[in-house]
Amino acid sequence: MKKTLILITMSLTILMGCSDNQSTKMKDISLSFSGLEFTKTVNDAEKHFKVEGNKLILEGIHQTNYFISPDGSRMEASAPILLTQINNQKSFTFSTRMQSSIENKYDAGTLYLYVNDNDWLKFAFELDEKGRRRVVTVRTKNTSDDNNHDIITQDYVYMKISSDTKQIGFYYSTNGTDWNLARLYRNEYPANLWIGISSQSPGGKGNIAYFEDMTFTETSVTSFRLGE
Repeated sequence: MKKTLILITMSLTILMGCSDNQSTKMKDISLSFSGLEFTKTVNDAEKHFKVEGNKLILEGIHQTNYFISPDGSRMEASAPILLTQINNQKSFTFSTRMQSSIENKYDAGTLYLYVNDNDWLKFAFELDEKGRRRVVTVRTKNTSDDNNHDIITQDYVYMKISSDTKQIGFYYSTNGTDWNLARLYRNEYPANLWIGISSQSPGGKGNIAYFEDMTFTETSVTSFRLGE
């Protein structure tokens, strides 16, 4: 059963000290949405979100991105992210429906598995160099790879991240029932891991991402090839 949306009064404090696996840019937040507790923000995401009905809306400010190019020419860690902590020693599945304006190149609504600014996985619904909406995955450990997947002809997509503690699957769907595998990773991430939602606009004037139908369970998909 899906839980109803609850918005709790938000309070913010800058963290004075962080562990090696936490970004010094993190701030505290108290936000409950669709059964998930978002407790941290990065890059002042608390200033760029709002809740309207059953939608969590996040604005990606212009010239914001997360990417460390393989040739070392770009080191970007500026997009606003809302974070909820999970126990990565347990199986989990996180899913959401994402709609995004993505009007300019590399505009994207994004999901993250986040450790710190140099260690993360990004799952994006992004506009490519030819003006096409695509599912994109990026894996970063001090440098980023970049993988463009299928073209999506509509302005929304369903996205799912699932782990059985040993492997992590990224999946997407145009209807929320027929899932496609985008990427499969080894789960080599710490016990305390963050799931993030974000929006970016590296070259545009800003991008709005809408998240709804958000669910989280401590179970994994039964087939990591089919995402079901």
